[in-house]
Amino acid sequence: MVREYSARGLALERALELAGISRSQYYYVKKPGKPGRQATTTTQRMAEGTMVICDNAEVVQTIEGILKDPDLQYGYKKMTAALMLAGFLIGARKVYRLMKKSGLVQKRRRLTGRKRVLHRRVLPIRPLEVLEMDIKGSSNNPVLMPE
Repeated sequence: MVREYSARGLALERALELAGISRSQYYYVKKPGKPGRQATTTTQRMAEGTMVICDNAEVVQTIEGILKDPDLQYGYKKMTAALMLAGFLIGARKVYRLMKKSGLVQKRRRLTGRKRVLHRRVLPIRPLEVLEMDIKGSSNNPVLMPE
């Protein structure tokens, strides 16, 4: 619309005002590719008291070695802690990215709903016929009664 108005001889400033956009919006050109910073290809690791830079393939091999144990079903958060214990300086988002890229992310487990009393209707006929109590979890700090 702005190009059409300016081609007919209208000043660019007036055409932009009629269109309701700023000059910077008119000249904006989107950059190609994914936005943001490029993903790193290396990871730092503490080895014998010094920081060593290793390839992400080594991290994936370590993850696969940890997951070989059939008793362990680590997600990316627990895997991050395990890798940190192994000496890697790595964050959870990077662990998730590496596990997803290599096909090691497990399916999310759906939690089954808690079993509650549904559709129960208490219809007492006389007073004190039904007594109910809500039981909450006990606290670690017992209340001390004054003597």
